[in-house]
Amino acid sequence: MYLPYSSPASDVLTPTATSLRAIQIITVSLCTGVLVFMGIALAVNNGAFLAEPDFLSWFGFGFAALIIVMHLLVPDFIARNMFGSIDANNFRASSEETRFKRVATVYHYRHIITCALLEGAALLNLVMYFQTQFVGNVVTAAVLVLLMALRFPTAHRVQTWIQHRSREIDLL
Repeated sequence: MYLPYSSPASDVLTPTATSLRAIQIITVSLCTGVLVFMGIALAVNNGAFLAEPDFLSWFGFGFAALIIVMHLLVPDFIARNMFGSIDANNFRASSEETRFKRVATVYHYRHIITCALLEGAALLNLVMYFQTQFVGNVVTAAVLVLLMALRFPTAHRVQTWIQHRSREIDLL
């Protein structure tokens, strides 16, 4: 079985281990960007929190709820479309490394789209906090960052996802 994300024998990173590292760096960067902006928002507003939400606060909450649902549906829809373009016969005939890279590309796109959706909703809620100073928007942004962090791509998680999808294509 081809396991390119497993620990290499030497200190040299393989191209696939490098791509895992890249997706991990992207995930951390997206989370960090929101957290830095959250710190700036809290500093600019002097940590002020109003007790009552207004229209903008509710708009931020509604958008976050919509994105939470969308981050579960849209990336899988895009992945299904990308898998639909893969010819199952050619896929079966290709080397295991080529198969892995093909499915890994789908995973990377899917993961970046998922995190970008969550990041956008978090940033919108922080902009709403700038305007309204309602603590709920900061909490909502923190929850969205937590959802991004929970999806952090570990080697095991990525390999498992790729192996399952490869088997699905093989069964077509």
